[in-house]
Amino acid sequence: MRTINLVIIADILFSLSSAGHLPWVWQNPWPQGNEYYGVCAINRDVVFLVDGEAGTVSKTTDGGISWDITFTPYPGNQRSYIELRGITFSDSLTGYAVGLLYASIWNTQPYYAVILKTTDQGQSWSFKYCATFNSWLYDVYFLPGNNLVGYAVGWPGLILKTTDGGENWIQQTSGTSLELRAVHFPVDENIGYAVGGQDGGIFLKTTDGGTTWTASGFSSKGWDVYFINNQVGYIASCRNDYRGEILKTTDGGNSWQSVWLTDNTFMYSVLFIDSLIGFAGGRAYLSNAWRSFILKTTDGGITWSPTLLPKHLFWVLPIDFADYQVGYAAGFIYDQNGGHGQILKTTDGGITWNFLNRGFEGIFWAVDFPEDEFTGFAAGDSGKIFKTTDGGLHWTELLTYTGLSFYDIDFLNNQLGLAVGRNGMVFKTTNGGNNWLPLNSNTPAHLLAVEFINPQVGYVGGFDPTNNNLGVILKTTDGGINWTMQTIPNNTAYRCITDLYFFNEDTGYATAGDVVLGAVATGLIYKTTDGGMTWVVNYTPGQIAMFYAIDFPENSQIGYVSGLMGGGGNYQVLKTTNGGISWTPLSTGTVGIVPASGVSFADNLTGYIVFHSGGSDMMMKTTNGGTSWFPINSLTNHSYEDIQAINANVVYAVGRGGMIRKTTNGGQVWIAEDEGDEDIKVDDHHQSLWVYPNPFRNNVHIRCRIHDTGYMIKIYDVSGRVVKSFNLESCILNHESSITWFGDDNLGRDLPAGVYFIVPEDKSSSPVRVVKIR
Repeated sequence: MRTINLVIIADILFSLSSAGHLPWVWQNPWPQGNEYYGVCAINRDVVFLVDGEAGTVSKTTDGGISWDITFTPYPGNQRSYIELRGITFSDSLTGYAVGLLYASIWNTQPYYAVILKTTDQGQSWSFKYCATFNSWLYDVYFLPGNNLVGYAVGWPGLILKTTDGGENWIQQTSGTSLELRAVHFPVDENIGYAVGGQDGGIFLKTTDGGTTWTASGFSSKGWDVYFINNQVGYIASCRNDYRGEILKTTDGGNSWQSVWLTDNTFMYSVLFIDSLIGFAGGRAYLSNAWRSFILKTTDGGITWSPTLLPKHLFWVLPIDFADYQVGYAAGFIYDQNGGHGQILKTTDGGITWNFLNRGFEGIFWAVDFPEDEFTGFAAGDSGKIFKTTDGGLHWTELLTYTGLSFYDIDFLNNQLGLAVGRNGMVFKTTNGGNNWLPLNSNTPAHLLAVEFINPQVGYVGGFDPTNNNLGVILKTTDGGINWTMQTIPNNTAYRCITDLYFFNEDTGYATAGDVVLGAVATGLIYKTTDGGMTWVVNYTPGQIAMFYAIDFPENSQIGYVSGLMGGGGNYQVLKTTNGGISWTPLSTGTVGIVPASGVSFADNLTGYIVFHSGGSDMMMKTTNGGTSWFPINSLTNHSYEDIQAINANVVYAVGRGGMIRKTTNGGQVWIAEDEGDEDIKVDDHHQSLWVYPNPFRNNVHIRCRIHDTGYMIKIYDVSGRVVKSFNLESCILNHESSITWFGDDNLGRDLPAGVYFIVPEDKSSSPVRVVKIR
């Protein structure tokens, strides 16, 4: 298996970044919603977590009171992302994280095993290994008291070893193609163990530092392994008959004894503090629900005492203890809302465990910022309505209504708003959400959309679950006290009214499409010009389709609808430029049947769509009115339900797992902290780069000081495409060179106004953001 050049991987696929440049910030739940796969406690206060959705590293220095994301891999081409599965530190400063890199968001291949290293306690990370196609890593381990020798294991049967502190990694011959989940060397680099498997378990042992590995099988799939010394060890495993098991050996793995075996359980982790005290994490199916638990033994595994955790945490993956009293566990809940990370802490030696993460973990279906980017509202399941007045730094719960889900929310201003949801419920506030008055719409319909034109006139839409899911549109002219059912043409089963958009009391649109992918109804677009007295079919796709959201960003002529149409193109967007007289399907370039659940345009050119599902790229962006789209890797696998672009840079998005996220730079990469400076200077020991003027109209001067000949500068647009290259072959050692860019591409064509990034070829200096204006 060959090794890929790390410079190529780092340059083409990723920019390594700090938290100060995060394109998307989690606002709920706290500290983030992604699934955790690894934990490492340096001491009681300093703890690291890695997530398996975005490849981020989180760190606390105060025992979990606060967390900072100290590492995020920025995908340079917007289509790549990392999942991290394990983390360890060989000392208080030097650490390693392992996982996999996907080279494409929409396609699951190719993917590569990756290893990252830090030498400054997580403040910066660098790539140290990237394997060939179709491999990944689950675990990494360094020998006790040895900063040089370490091992990493993964799939397929991948074992790597380093003898120089992780600078170089050599693949070893494992003799298996099964996945390896964990590795442990208890004493020195000679004798070590690895476990894994698929249908059955596999146990590997080496006595010569990994030169040869001897395999033996057993009935349980091994998830974790821990040896106290070269003779006594434990394996946490799962049998095919849904029985979790802990195995123990006292002869170096030659024979194993089952010391814990229970029906309807899974065991995922095992750790010992000394020869007697140990812990194991798993989950059990109890009373028709999955409950997570942590086992503790104080007699070397002879007896185990379970502690049921207070949440239905499906996966307790890693456990790590700083000392005998303070320990941490991480994992994630996986339910109908998707997966969302969980952090636990004990301060009494594992007797009790408390969750450190906070926030609503249901589904947010809608978000609305009526006047500016600071005051906004989010609504969702469990009758939840939240409010922020500081741009999302803090969200306050305004309302909880048990048994009710709010599917949409609309505010005329920061005071007057309405929320609609299940069973025809409409709630109204006139004081910014401090108080809510329930209004009766006199319908059993589930209401998915609300649009108020003024304090008296408004519309709601949805479907009637008691009548073949027929579409429903109601209108009020007295502020919601009374509602009138409107007639919808071509109203058939599953023709749900999913969204509404009105320009005034008379003229508006409604989109229709079943909320369940694959329904038999054909999505339609309706339009009224007489205040809903009559609705006409404005667009018929002629094929199975679902339309979910509609937006007219600037006027009544240019509008967009998101959803999904088949017909071989898998179109997710429709566009009109003539007020709905005609609609044109726009292809976003996605692969597979992926419905766009939301759409929002900041203006007629810059807009976003979000998806119910589809991998880690749940969002796409256009800057040319939908002619072309590029994926925005928002660094999560969570499904989005709604999005609102306040302007081209400030965007809010909400979805499953209680997700509320915000970007202030349009979701892009390579945004400089001091982006408003007229003259941005980037300086380090190897290179200086000056750009002036910035912004520029006709041309911009680029001056650099470099050390090597044959140097190149590239200019990227916001989609990550190289538009201009400058080859500075005439530069000599320590010589300054100046070039002028006239805002054109490599073919001499004038480029449009917008944001561009000037990138040194070796990436030794940060890219410079430059703005071209007309």
